[in-house]
Amino acid sequence: MMVIRRSQVPADGTANGGRVADPLQKQATEVFAAELMADRVPSVRAIRAQLHVGQSRAQRLRDCLAAEAGELGHRENLAV
Repeated sequence: MMVIRRSQVPADGTANGGRVADPLQKQATEVFAAELMADRVPSVRAIRAQLHVGQSRAQRLRDCLAAEAGELGHRENLAV
């Protein structure tokens, strides 16, 4: 079911490639900065508790945080 939903175009007409960042993404990055620097991604439960969001939004934020953690780890490997 998630595949079907993700393949739909939002009401504003932007395609998935033009996905608008979640306004809480910056706050999530700041709140979980220590975990991201340690190459750990916070759990959905932790995101829900800290940011007071629902399950689906916490999952989307976790996906964004996982991508950021991957980028941070990639940058550290390039610096070595």
